Amino acid sequence: HVEVQDLLTGNRASAEKEIAVLPPPAPVPEPEVVGPSLPEELEPVMGKAADYCRRLKEAAFRFYCLEKVEERVLERNPLTKRTEPVERRWEYDYQITGAGGTISEQRRLVREGTRKMDKANAALETRFSSHYSVFLPVTLLALENRAAYSYRLVGRDRIGSRRCAVVEMTPRQAGDSGIAQGKAWIDEADGSVLKIEMSPRGVVGAEELEKAAASFQARLLLEVTHQYSVARDGLRFPSMTLFREAYVLEKVVTERSREMAGGNLNGSGMMITLPQLEGRRREIEFYRLRQDYGKYRFFDVDSQVEVQEP
Repeated sequence: HVEVQDLLTGNRASAEKEIAVLPPPAPVPEPEVVGPSLPEELEPVMGKAADYCRRLKEAAFRFYCLEKVEERVLERNPLTKRTEPVERRWEYDYQITGAGGTISEQRRLVREGTRKMDKANAALETRFSSHYSVFLPVTLLALENRAAYSYRLVGRDRIGSRRCAVVEMTPRQAGDSGIAQGKAWIDEADGSVLKIEMSPRGVVGAEELEKAAASFQARLLLEVTHQYSVARDGLRFPSMTLFREAYVLEKVVTERSREMAGGNLNGSGMMITLPQLEGRRREIEFYRLRQDYGKYRFFDVDSQVEVQEP
């Protein structure tokens, strides 16, 4: 006997169906995954983080939330020939479904700028996009992924009332770029992840940006931050993602000559060379993307099975 209730409307439906239930096969124990050794001071918090990642993978959840997206990019104005900031805004109904270690995400565009929209299966129209932020802690901290990383405790911090260990993750293979890496703020009490700052080397496409920066003698400043402030049933879900691309122009020093009086023994002037500061450090923000997640609506995914003797 199956009874279904729509959580939104309260409507119910029921049905009966005969199902042949075969005896379950004998369970095959999964091989134990043993990661590389960790520094002693990291063992407690990393153990809790591994357990948190296991629970996140195995959890069955489904939620909708409102995703507000703001993008700001420098573009050349064809009329004024000047480079000016251009801002764009979108709002999406963002859906995440997770079960058995896999997740899927969908977006419905509900607003673009000031216009109301209704576009199903919409894709982000932004220059940068981050996929499956909710599972990023698993990529970085799950036990089965430890072999790819070296871990280092770089400090301790507080986020709100939660005391966190700040752990840095770097790839064990030198030269690994495009693989997620950076720092995670791990709750020392339950191992949940409250914040992740990505390293630029962990962002796909960062190498091309670095080459572009070098071409005009600048230093690339790339910031990617994920925050997880929404908590439910011991798990944390995204509250904000920030991507920022800036270029730093360091000070430029040139030389100039200047005559200093009384520089020689005969009292005549002497020409000396002095450094002249032509410019100071400037930071030019080329691109900024902020995604805020709010108005979460969770739906429980559950099932109950009763086996009866014929």
